[in-house]
Amino acid sequence: MKKHILIISLILCLSEIDAQIKVGIHGGSPVGDAEALYNSSWGINGYYMFGSERESLLKFGAGAGWIKYSGEEIVLPGSTIDVENASFLTICSAARVYYKIFFTGVDIGYAFGLSERDGGFHWRPVLGVVFLKILEANLFYHSINPGDGDVSSLGLGLHIKL
Repeated sequence: MKKHILIISLILCLSEIDAQIKVGIHGGSPVGDAEALYNSSWGINGYYMFGSERESLLKFGAGAGWIKYSGEEIVLPGSTIDVENASFLTICSAARVYYKIFFTGVDIGYAFGLSERDGGFHWRPVLGVVFLKILEANLFYHSINPGDGDVSSLGLGLHIKL
């Protein structure tokens, strides 16, 4: 049994694990149901992607992030309503298809509500470009569906590969 554990340990230590960590920031403008309640969205996220940097057309991985929607001030005749900010912790699986310097993909997972807003199904299609082999810029549509209307935004993200 000790030989088996030793052999497996050596194989794992000597094999090349080809994974990519990337972290980034993003900002956007709320759309849909969220447009009347929030004036901006921004956040941070990170990914752990599998697939050879030079050879992979397709990469899969996992991601996590934090998103904040800044509440709008709604003015009604005779009163003003301040909408609370909404924050979410997202956990997702991610897929990307690369072609030369361009890529597209989708994140699918769950967003946990960190504020008064409930969490829900989360998805984020992206379209982007790679600069200098370590920077990625992307356009995205981000949607969280807590069941009482979606919280979504269109935006721009920037990631650095570590």
